[in-house]
Amino acid sequence: MTSLRFSVVLLTALAGLGLLSAQVPQLISYQGRIIANQVNFDGTGQFKFALVNADGSATYWSNDGSSTAGGEPAAAVDLPVSKGLYSVLLGDATRPGMTVLPATVFTHGDVHLRVWFSDGVNGFQQLSPDRRIAAVGYAMMAESVVDGAITTGKIADGAVTSEKLAPGVVQTDNLALGAVGNAQLANSALTITAGPGLGGGGQVPLGGSIALSNAGVLSLAGGNGITVDAASGAVTLGSSAASANTPGAIVARDASGDFSAGTITGSLNGNATTATSAASFTGELAGDITGTQAATVIAATIVTGKALTGFSAAAGSITASDTLLSAIAKLDGNAALKAPLASPTFTGSVTLPAGNATAAPLFLQSGVSLTTPIFGAVEFDGTNLFITNNGESPTRKTVAYTDSIINGSQVADGSLTATKLAAGAVGAAQLAPGAAAANLQSVNLSGVASTGLILSALENNEELENAGYVKAYGSVVVPDTWSVHSTGSPVARGGGTAIWTGAQIIVWGGRDSSLNYLNDGGRFDPETSSWSTVSATNAPTPRSRHTAIWTGTEMIVWGGGTNISGPYNNGARYNPVNDSWVTVASGPARTNHTAIWTGSEMIVWGGFDGVNTVNDGARYNPISNSWSAVSSSGAPTASSSHLAIWTGSEMIIWGGSANGCRYNPATDTWTALSTSGAPTLRSEASAVWTGHEMIVWGGSSGGTLNDGYRYNPTTDTWTPVSHILAPSSRTLHTAVWTGNEMIIYGGNDSNGESRRYSPQSDSWSVVATMNNRLLHKAIWTGREMIIWGGEVDGKFQTHTLRYTPGRVLYIYQRP
Repeated sequence: MTSLRFSVVLLTALAGLGLLSAQVPQLISYQGRIIANQVNFDGTGQFKFALVNADGSATYWSNDGSSTAGGEPAAAVDLPVSKGLYSVLLGDATRPGMTVLPATVFTHGDVHLRVWFSDGVNGFQQLSPDRRIAAVGYAMMAESVVDGAITTGKIADGAVTSEKLAPGVVQTDNLALGAVGNAQLANSALTITAGPGLGGGGQVPLGGSIALSNAGVLSLAGGNGITVDAASGAVTLGSSAASANTPGAIVARDASGDFSAGTITGSLNGNATTATSAASFTGELAGDITGTQAATVIAATIVTGKALTGFSAAAGSITASDTLLSAIAKLDGNAALKAPLASPTFTGSVTLPAGNATAAPLFLQSGVSLTTPIFGAVEFDGTNLFITNNGESPTRKTVAYTDSIINGSQVADGSLTATKLAAGAVGAAQLAPGAAAANLQSVNLSGVASTGLILSALENNEELENAGYVKAYGSVVVPDTWSVHSTGSPVARGGGTAIWTGAQIIVWGGRDSSLNYLNDGGRFDPETSSWSTVSATNAPTPRSRHTAIWTGTEMIVWGGGTNISGPYNNGARYNPVNDSWVTVASGPARTNHTAIWTGSEMIVWGGFDGVNTVNDGARYNPISNSWSAVSSSGAPTASSSHLAIWTGSEMIIWGGSANGCRYNPATDTWTALSTSGAPTLRSEASAVWTGHEMIVWGGSSGGTLNDGYRYNPTTDTWTPVSHILAPSSRTLHTAVWTGNEMIIYGGNDSNGESRRYSPQSDSWSVVATMNNRLLHKAIWTGREMIIWGGEVDGKFQTHTLRYTPGRVLYIYQRP
């Protein structure tokens, strides 16, 4: 990879901003020149801007608001560069990646412009020196009141008194709806002139804001409609008053005091001496229903008092002493219960006639047993099933049963003979380890003939020695192997995510070679070397700089954004079994953050929230689809482009601009990492977890690095990684843990070399390099490393690379 050197020439920072009006544009026109390897740069460049103090230790403003302490902003601004020349309006929020430039920046006496540039291939480099801003920025501080600038929010409550208002100046258009109430009106200030609505028999609708009292606030009369008594406030309906039996209406009663026809709801108390017909009635009757009723159905769910009284039937009269069943029996005309019942439920026992040799009754019992067994009875007491036989001397027999799998203790020794086993019944899963070999050896048979050789991945293999093999004191070296697969893969991209499900790699999101943001993905199956698509239905919107984690059953995508929108506060869960997405509840908006899976929750921490780089986080529970806060007490400093590792009980945050800390979700507490012997803080580094240590390697801190350190959380100590045969310095690389080694691959280095590191021996070994990439994704499947995506020589790749590390196999011989 060719490394470029950039320089910038400041042509002009225009000072001709208009100062005649108080509304000074909050923009600074800046022009510069980019020279790459002493040649004027042409094309689209990526720029980052920050206004800093004289020594660059404090940030006053940056193009995306994320820079702190003079550091590099997270987002970039794309600008055309022609013959090395480019121009930009700093603070032009209409341009993607640019935030407003506040005038308060120039309350500082000495402001300098710091610029970073990337050609899209070699990463960002800080241009030097910083350029001091001349007087133009300070013109922003000259401001006066303009027309229309004083709004409601600028006027204190009660500030406008009658002395401030000229006579007749308050017109209808000057009053907001409901602005003037009783408290704002002076005594005798309001005069109502009678009109068609208040006199002459007109109609006045009474709203909820008109109060009628016995003080005669409002008296309406005329038209024989509604009369309000001035002294008592009583309302009287005249003969022409409208009456409607509808909610909110006044209901009139006739000359006899009866209500007009309609449906009456609610409760009625008391007795009626005379009965009239009614269309329907709902509610509860507190008394008795007497007399002959024409209705065939009583729909009420509660009947209080006695049963139906006074009802006659051919089989007898129902009286108040009847129960429901005896009443039904009378209606049926038979002493036995013959009325059909829908889905009856009985408690206690139902006894059928005694059985005989030809008719066996069914006896159902809820107790533990029958006092006197009956021939032919079948019983179930909740635990055992009984059958009674022998009509002369009934004997109860227990029918044995089980609802669980038969275990070894229930099978008699030697009962499973060869005739009991179906052909092919004994497979690999049924054989205990070493059982087949021991069986073969017992009859002097083996899968390996005498003097035959077998290879072992272990130098000292006790299992082979116990099986009769002898170590031959020789070994075979198997070299590194690479393979390439180029069909069926998703669109080439960078900036996406990749996770391993245990059977497949799932890649999603990112940007294609035309810098279009993507919301699609693919699944790669190493067993079949084939790709399949990921459904786009209900998938998150296109994005990059997001995170993805695997829960064991689902991939969760969270946050991210584009140069135009974001950071996003949304995400989704993807299930590869049914190829479907489920939306995740809204949470913290983030880009350039980290996310880990604890076994039950996803923890999101740090990154950029759209305004600032932050040092807070949140925990997401996919079962309840809910978020909870992460404690900020003792948390690391705000950071993006940092590292996060899950140890099995704690999350370790390190790097970026964050001092290292461990977070325990069980106690919601933070513990600071030791700084003794710790590496320098860095961004774009890699980290792996070995099972008891975190290994950090590479990254950038004022330049690319090629050192590494191991952190042990049990002892809270740092140990440097050997430099002998270490890879060259780099960023944008990947690191995977194989179970005993860390593999460093790719990145923005000078020669494309890769290495394997063994923490057991603290040593590096060379990896045969193929098609070195950066901005790619790497996954360890358990036996090979799979590389996908990224770019080579500025072009995004679609080829899938598979790497199997070389190893030493040890020879064992059968005597």
